[in-house]
Amino acid sequence: MLFERVGFATLARWEDADAGQRPGVRWVTFLFELGADAGSRPIDQLATVISTRERKVATYKLALLRALNDIAMTQPHMARWRDDGSVEVPIDAIAARWVTYYWRLFEAPVFLPQQQGEQSRGTHVLGFARELTSLVKHYKHAGGFLAFTRDERQGLKDREAALQSALMKALRRTIFAGPVTYAGGALGTGRLFQKSGSNVVVPGPLWRELSLLGHWIGDALVLRWAELTERLSEKRVTAGEVLDHLLPMPEQERDTNHVREIFAGGAHCVWTGQRVRGASLQIDHVLPWALWHNNDLWNLVPASNRANNSKSDQLPERGFLKSRRSAFVDAWTATRESLPERFRRDAEGQLGRRLGSDEAVLEELFDVVTEAVERTRLQRGLGAWTPS
Repeated sequence: MLFERVGFATLARWEDADAGQRPGVRWVTFLFELGADAGSRPIDQLATVISTRERKVATYKLALLRALNDIAMTQPHMARWRDDGSVEVPIDAIAARWVTYYWRLFEAPVFLPQQQGEQSRGTHVLGFARELTSLVKHYKHAGGFLAFTRDERQGLKDREAALQSALMKALRRTIFAGPVTYAGGALGTGRLFQKSGSNVVVPGPLWRELSLLGHWIGDALVLRWAELTERLSEKRVTAGEVLDHLLPMPEQERDTNHVREIFAGGAHCVWTGQRVRGASLQIDHVLPWALWHNNDLWNLVPASNRANNSKSDQLPERGFLKSRRSAFVDAWTATRESLPERFRRDAEGQLGRRLGSDEAVLEELFDVVTEAVERTRLQRGLGAWTPS
């Protein structure tokens, strides 16, 4: 660790017996290499791109890194490892994150510039500004972003689908031509990303860094984004004011009514098996909202009031969670039958592939969710919960 902190890479490690044949004595040898460039480590590369050392005339680079970070933390199966050790991430998964990030900035009551020169113009000129503005205006009196996300997951109608299609096309073009091309330009090791068909190619070591330290890196990216917006606004707004529009909306946590309606007639608590209905029925986030900010249907399950309150923001113990497999499959079967299109889209985000209709897919989904729970617990250093 001492060597790696100052830029050395560990190439090999081996042990040998003591040449003098002394009992209890062994020799351990490490082979290190110092990279030719002082900033070659992935964390150093990230720090350079995030910091003011790399020129930024827009928030594109921060948005790309934030999207990759969020995908690495919550949708790792979307990524595909290549033979050369790099990782491919679908451009559409990144673009979908950008819609979430920029929507709230565009609909803010105070103008929040995202590119140099926007403050003086008083309007957004980003590469996808016209398309996103059209979609935001369309939903302005129809429920805003929450209504759009529900419609998008359940299948957009013709008008909304056309607006979204135009936006996604503009986002793909902007992401490839902007941050994918230029992020890392200040690095001695060269630019970070490449384009491969409809995917963004990420260096393997950088992807591992995002996967391991994503919950810290994400916070740093949001703060830098807020500070950059303050600078682009010529200090007309403060970073603190911008943060309110970069964080998930409080209303999203309570966006569980559609699942509650499915089980309104009664359901079995996935944690205890108890039959619940009415006031005793709660909808629980398997991976707590405070950790994942996720309202996908697979993450919303029926629970008793007592179990939900006991679990709170904790994560279920691995062995206990695995013992509740059949309860989850039953709950997901009911949810999928009621909202098939939305369930399919939500599940695909976790599986990283197209979802079939056979029951085995729900079993596979349970394994992926179990993995996500355990990974999150280890990364966050959290304890394990079981019903009392």
